[in-house]
Formats: sequence, structure tokens, C-alpha cells
Amino acid sequence: MENRIDNLDRISALPDEILHHIMSFVSPKQAVRTSVLSKSWKETWHTCPILVLDDDQTRDRFARAKEVLKCMEQTLLNRHMEMISLTKLMISLLFFWDDEFAALVDRCVCFAIGSNVNELGLRFPIFRVGYNLPQIVFCAKSINVLELYRCNLSRPRIGVQLSLRKLCLVGVYVDDQMIENLFARCPLIEYLTIESSEGFKSLELFGLSELHEVKISNNDELEKVEINALNVHSVTITDMKTRVINIAFCKNLKFLLLSELSIKDDWLCSVISDFSLLQFLSITSCDELRSIKISSPSLKELVINGSDLVEVKLETPNLSKFKFSGHPISFTSNAMALSETDLYVCGNDDDIQVDIQVLVKYIELLANFNRCSEVLNLQHCTGARMEANLTSPFMRCQTFEPQNR
Repeated sequence: MENRIDNLDRISALPDEILHHIMSFVSPKQAVRTSVLSKSWKETWHTCPILVLDDDQTRDRFARAKEVLKCMEQTLLNRHMEMISLTKLMISLLFFWDDEFAALVDRCVCFAIGSNVNELGLRFPIFRVGYNLPQIVFCAKSINVLELYRCNLSRPRIGVQLSLRKLCLVGVYVDDQMIENLFARCPLIEYLTIESSEGFKSLELFGLSELHEVKISNNDELEKVEINALNVHSVTITDMKTRVINIAFCKNLKFLLLSELSIKDDWLCSVISDFSLLQFLSITSCDELRSIKISSPSLKELVINGSDLVEVKLETPNLSKFKFSGHPISFTSNAMALSETDLYVCGNDDDIQVDIQVLVKYIELLANFNRCSEVLNLQHCTGARMEANLTSPFMRCQTFEPQNR
């Protein structure tokens, strides 16, 4: 009979990689229960390289969330004592928090570092004071991916000794000295995201030869951004009042997204001309822009959104896709081989009827793209309709396919 049962237990015979993948979909407490199924399952649990706690599974039960966290603490302690390495630890506590939770997380982090964890992710409630990241994290050479949400980063008593390749800071508090120290000691970082964080006024990225991608968003206190990294290929800067932005030394940039920034016409024209490899450019809701002039032989896709724009001039012979949203403007371009153009034109019907200049600009805009684009998608909405209901469908939505030239 026992042999017959063993023969029917096909799941236990699966490779460890598959069993570990199965465990990644259940809570730590449920995963622990699998250890009583058989010796193979017990070994699988003890060697599972990824541990994830998400209180979304227990959002209505405070006590249960704390019980699951205690279970994870014991598991991490056992692994540390048995010197079993850990690939990833993710703790997400967005609904529950108190001093006991903080102490439990402290111990979990310390035990994970003792198991040489490679990826550490911590997410905490937005309605609480940020979690004070343990000092030991800054000495964890095994960590190459660090993702922090609602944490406080205080200056360590000893120097930072991280080997980070990816850093994501969302809603953190960190001062200028700590920011400078962090990047000075992480020369191998490849991916950087800083969002909705405070405490620092300057972000200067120098000497990071491995840096590939930078995303900076909604950091209200940030006054200066300077990126001097030759191998950066993607930069996203959005929703900030920053007055000083210097990215001119990113000579290998291929992707650039700028949104809700206080940038000027001359700055944009000058900086774009420095990027000889740029392929994608998006400029949206930068309200101080009036005239956009772009010269880029490498550019393939362009997105422009601006209600206060007066003119757009493009010298982009290899442009393939163009998206524009705004009022009718003066437009000139030498892009003669567009595969697709999307125009979202805003304005009052009454204005078009009475203002001949607006009508001329409207017709010229359509005529320009009708000549040079294989497909022209036009969406037009009136200001009155937009004011009445911002989520309503477009008043008119038509697609024009120009005749073969």
C-alpha cells in the first residue's frame, strides 16, 4: 500500500526548482505546512530561495498578519543557523504596523542578511512614520537588489559596503550626505529609481560606469539633478520643480522621458542635440515650453503633449512614429517617412468657427501629416466637452488613411 501511495505522489517527485516556484504563490505559514507532507517537501521548504510576505492576504486580520510574520522570523532564523543561503526576501506590510511589527522586521532582515540574501524588498504603510532601516543593511555585501518603500535611511556609523546593481527608493527619507555616500560606495549600480522621496536637495551621479537606467519622479525637495554617466541609455524625470537638470554627459542615451518639469525652450533644444543615439523622446505637460525645436537624425519615436505650445519644428529625418496632444499649432518637419501619426487636437468648436487663424493652423497641421504619414489617427475634442466630463469619450474620433502617394 505504501508503495502505491508513493507512486501516486507525482508532485513530490518534481524538480526542486518547480516545487520552489509553487511555494512562491502561498503565504509563509501555508508553505511551512507543506513540510509535514513528506521528507522531500520538508527539504524543499528549508531550501526555498525566495520568501515573500504580503499582508494583502491577511488585510482584515491584524493578529493573523503578525502570526505570519513571526512564522517567517522563525524560518529565517533556522536557515541562518543551518547556513542555508537565500536569494530573495520581500516583506510587504501596507495595512498593519506597530512597534512589535518593526521589531519583527528588524530580526527578519538581520537573519536574511546572515543567509547572504541577494534581493531585499521592504514595503510599509504610507500612513505611518517610515521604518528605520537597520544599519546592518548598509554592510551587507551580498545584497545586489534593494527596494525600499516608506523607509528612513540614516547615516551609518560605519561606511556603506554594498554591491548594489539595482536600487529603488519610494517614499523614503534620506539626507544629502547619505545620498552622496550611498552612490559613492555603489559603483556597480545599473538601475536606479527614486520616487516621492524627501530629505535631499541634490542628486549627483558621477563615475557610475555601469549605470543604464535612471527614473526620478515626484521628489518635491529636489533642486538639482546631475547625471554624468556615459553608459546610461534610459532617463525618466517627471513631476518635479527642479530648476537645474544636467544630463548632457549621457552621450549614449537612447530613451528620454520628461514630464511636468519647469524646463525652457533653449534648454530642451540644446540638450537634445547632444544625444546622437536617441531613439525615443517624450515631452509632456512641461507648461513653460512654448517652442519645441528638435534636431535628431537618430530619433524614431516622438511624443509631445502641451496645451501652451505655439510651434513645433522637427529635423528628424528617420522619425517613424509621432504622437501629439494639444491645441492647433504651427508645425514644420522634414520627417517624410512616418509610419503612423496620432493627433489628439483640443479646442472649442466655436473658436474654430470664428478664429480664422486657428482654422488655418488646424488645416495646415492635418495637411502636413496627411502628406508624410502612412496612417493618420485623428482625435478631436472640444474644450466644453472636456470641462464637462474629463473621462468622457472623444467628441469625434476618426482614422484617416491618406491616399497612396
